Amino acid sequence: ISNDRCWRCDKERGTLIHMFYECDVVHSLWGAVIQCINNALQVKLRENPALCILGILQRKIGLSQQLLSLNRQVTSGSKHVVLSIFIRLK
Repeated sequence: ISNDRCWRCDKERGTLIHMFYECDVVHSLWGAVIQCINNALQVKLRENPALCILGILQRKIGLSQQLLSLNRQVTSGSKHVVLSIFIRLK
């Protein structure tokens, strides 16, 4: 690799945060995922890298263990979609 730019968008430095969250190729996906979670769980989560990449909620939102588990599964599954997007676009 001759430089450290994102090999998808070639606009920004290709850090993990950029590749999984900030890159234009995948960022809109996270907005849709968070909107879906908010609608399904009747909560108001804000889109951020900690939630999208790591599944970490910034604050207590009063969800049951089942719904917290569902949130982790959805964000985890979305990370797999992000990876598949990057693989297909190669």
